[in-house]
Amino acid sequence: MYRELNPAIYNGDGSESTWINLGYWPSPNIAKVNFPYQVACENLALLVGETAQLTEQTKSLLDLGCGRGDSLLLWRKKYGIASVVGVNV
Repeated sequence: MYRELNPAIYNGDGSESTWINLGYWPSPNIAKVNFPYQVACENLALLVGETAQLTEQTKSLLDLGCGRGDSLLLWRKKYGIASVVGVNV
């Protein structure tokens, strides 16, 4: 099934976040305190971006399995990537 990314999320300010990744808690102890799921999801996206070596010089990005596009929005804002494309298979 094909479905477009929600433009309100992709082009919006992030206030309507719909993260659906597993999240990343940098320490097992931090999960025991009030650590919002959205922050853990952003942490995972940032870790993936660092691992993929995204930088301000990255001109385009293809994300296979992009979910609802929240990671794309974060990477576009953080790195200023001009062309981002998300595909869900």
